Amino acid sequence: MSRKKNIKDAKRRKTIKKSIKKPKSRRTVVKKNTILKTTRAKWITLLEKQLQIEESNADQKTARKDLKKSRINKELLENFWHLWLRFNKLGAVMTLQPPSNTYVSFTMFPDEWKIKNDFNFGAVETIALIDTTQEQNRVGDSLILNYYISRNEIHLRFIFEFLEGEKYHKYSGWKRHIARHVLYDSSLKTIKMHQLHKILGEVVKAWYTSHIERNRKILTSFIRNKFSQREVFIR
Repeated sequence: MSRKKNIKDAKRRKTIKKSIKKPKSRRTVVKKNTILKTTRAKWITLLEKQLQIEESNADQKTARKDLKKSRINKELLENFWHLWLRFNKLGAVMTLQPPSNTYVSFTMFPDEWKIKNDFNFGAVETIALIDTTQEQNRVGDSLILNYYISRNEIHLRFIFEFLEGEKYHKYSGWKRHIARHVLYDSSLKTIKMHQLHKILGEVVKAWYTSHIERNRKILTSFIRNKFSQREVFIR
């Protein structure tokens, strides 16, 4: 009996001994903490590198877009200045936006000139050639380029805007009805300058002919028939 009791006591002591965990030594705890800190430091370093790469890629994309936009604007602003000169010789009164003296320097206005290389062409968001000739309700006939953002992409849109007429509104009196026709619309990434120039050439030819023949309907009929996408604004 005594022997059985001794065996049971021995087993109990052994079980109790197993259940009691030895406390971790300070060296073990320090080692694990060091490993955790090292892992976190590596993670932060790796993340920093990844973020720097993303930032660099974004900067490069932005720089490429800005460069392309700057080149397009420089070309179109020079084109519009040539158009202003041609209409001016005809006697048509035209206004440019932005004003020509911001991006053109003159030795003798208007025939001796050159484009300013230090002008920030990339910052231009709107380019317009506006007819301010008083005859035949031409005031406000405008060829306009503007930029806009769609689905995080820069887009370029050319429109022609002109006065359709005035109508009487019961509660607000006489109002001007402005038609706005879309000539060309493209993302900056997919723009085709030869297509854009072809359309501009057709529009300018109709506009110029309408001044020569003193018949504004040549212009408005061409725009209505050629470019069906339109909006009407009331002013």
